[in-house]
Amino acid sequence: MKSALPLSLLSAALALALPGQGAFARVGIASVVEGEPIGLPPGGTQRVLRVGIDMNADEKVTTKADDRAHLVFLDGTSLTIGPDSEVTIDKYVYNPEKKTGEMALKVQRGMLRFVGGVISKT
Repeated sequence: MKSALPLSLLSAALALALPGQGAFARVGIASVVEGEPIGLPPGGTQRVLRVGIDMNADEKVTTKADDRAHLVFLDGTSLTIGPDSEVTIDKYVYNPEKKTGEMALKVQRGMLRFVGGVISKT
């Protein structure tokens, strides 16, 4: 039996993807943060990531020595960005009805842990 936790995180992420609520495509949510990781949305202003912050396509996440960020995407994919890292969400497209999509990340430096969600199953 699968744990209810991933489904609740997925439900929360899907609830954030409502149309007409922002200029950029929401792709997920910051679910856990340590320290003060920085997010830079496309055409936006740098911000400190906090739990519950929406993540956008083309957003760059930068961590310092004592920072970590755990992101959960709309398909349930999870990405943990380690200390002293810089990662950009280059592409994220997900169709929940067909359970298909594509994802591309650019890792400029550092380390990460990637656990595939629905997209990785097709």
